[in-house]
Amino acid sequence: MGRKLRLGLAGYAGFGQGLAKRFAAIPDVEIIGVFNRGEERRLIAEKDGYKTFKDFKEMLKEPGLDAVAIATANIVHAEQCIDAALAGKHIFCEKPLALNIDSLNKVVGACEKAGVVTHVDFSMRYGHEAIRIKELISSGVLGRVLSLWVRRGRGFGLWSAGKRHIDLVSPKVSGGWNIHHNVHGTDLLLHFAGQPAVEVYAKMSKSAPDTPCEEIITSLVTFKDGAIGYVGDSTSIQREGYLGVIGTKGSLVCVEDLNRNNKMIMKMEDGKLTEEEFVESSPMGKSGVSEACRSFTDACMGISKNNIPFREARASLDLLFAMQRSVDEGRNIKL
Repeated sequence: MGRKLRLGLAGYAGFGQGLAKRFAAIPDVEIIGVFNRGEERRLIAEKDGYKTFKDFKEMLKEPGLDAVAIATANIVHAEQCIDAALAGKHIFCEKPLALNIDSLNKVVGACEKAGVVTHVDFSMRYGHEAIRIKELISSGVLGRVLSLWVRRGRGFGLWSAGKRHIDLVSPKVSGGWNIHHNVHGTDLLLHFAGQPAVEVYAKMSKSAPDTPCEEIITSLVTFKDGAIGYVGDSTSIQREGYLGVIGTKGSLVCVEDLNRNNKMIMKMEDGKLTEEEFVESSPMGKSGVSEACRSFTDACMGISKNNIPFREARASLDLLFAMQRSVDEGRNIKL
């Protein structure tokens, strides 16, 4: 057996615990420690069999540490990525990578200077249905793309109904719903389009006047070749995932059901109809996150380069901030 990738995990809340299980399931990975600021979750990590740290920089000093997976609060992602890069560690980071462009540029610069492998967790790209849709677009089966969309609903519930999602409660920490959650759909829309966005018009709303940040997001995006894109997100109680493409030769829709399975229907302009099912593989499903962990591991070990480098986070963050400007100024924003 060859040498394993020795990984440190930062953050042990729900998503961090999920990452620990996914990385631990990879034979080439050994988790050698967990950092968490709060004692309660450090105790959980210890019960799960991990050495724990209450200081992130101390974990970075652990002998033999190769890489870190960061699943902490959004507001500290950039700082921790820079610290890890300066320590020469490969970095897997949950989205969003940073809460402003200046911080993102500093992170990318530090990581590229250090020469470390990076991966931003846009796990929707790794869902089986997303891979299939990208293949169909790239192959030209659908013809020239005229329109495409990604619409998602978190399935949590609205502020007006008494629901208090932590990322709405503290938008200064999370970046707000647009940056925290709509980043996934926005990245996937750009990934499908395979070209830059040149203009956006957005509307955002809240369910109550005292809601700390936006809960419902609708954005119309124009791409370089004139294709029109739509991306939407919300915290509403109805969980949904809805992907689609209209091309000159055919169109497709892919819908997530209540069991988080996906069904794609493609109909060509000549009338031919095909259906495909993707069981237990929603855009944010287990296969997507697990494959993201596997891709990062393989990139660190020189097996493949199917990771998503930090530099690729720039396009989605630029577009998300343009959406916010559009809302604030009530007009189209050119990128």
